[in-house]
Amino acid sequence: RVEKRPREVDGDGDGGGEELKRTKTHEEEFDELFEDGYFDEPVETPEESARKEFVSSLSENGFRVTEEELLDLLSSLKDKVPSWGVAVERRCLGLFLGCIARSTRACRIAFVAQDGLKLIGQVLKEAVARLEANENREEAGMLALACLACLKALPLGRASLWEHRQSIGKPFDGLHKWCASQKSALAAELR
Repeated sequence: RVEKRPREVDGDGDGGGEELKRTKTHEEEFDELFEDGYFDEPVETPEESARKEFVSSLSENGFRVTEEELLDLLSSLKDKVPSWGVAVERRCLGLFLGCIARSTRACRIAFVAQDGLKLIGQVLKEAVARLEANENREEAGMLALACLACLKALPLGRASLWEHRQSIGKPFDGLHKWCASQKSALAAELR
């Protein structure tokens, strides 16, 4: 295609003519984009690599945690995961709690001994706050379900629950009140 564009006049009295200028074809525009790296694969960030490594470490054992891995995973959750962003942190915590629920009894006992109930309480508290604020209810519901599944699987007695009544009891009561006040399918599922 050829496009006519007027030539700039220098003011020396010579102007008035037009210069023909060729525009780029679609193929040439595509080649230019390709050469500039527009279609290159995005570079994986270190946070994304660490997240994938965390998830793959959980999936290697069929989404169960062994006693040997428990301390490493807990330290990762405390140190590394918060730097991956809030949404990724929540999802990793939910996945981890679901894996704890599926793990052996010995691992669940070790989880309770490593202040795992405080972690469940923090996640449950955040999930209830998001449910009450009506923020991303589906994801908050999944977090609450992961907490409830983990609590159900843990070998807890009255003494343990009494000791952690502030960290688990208050968020649990909040969840109970929210479920009673709602008439949604999510509330019915959490009941």
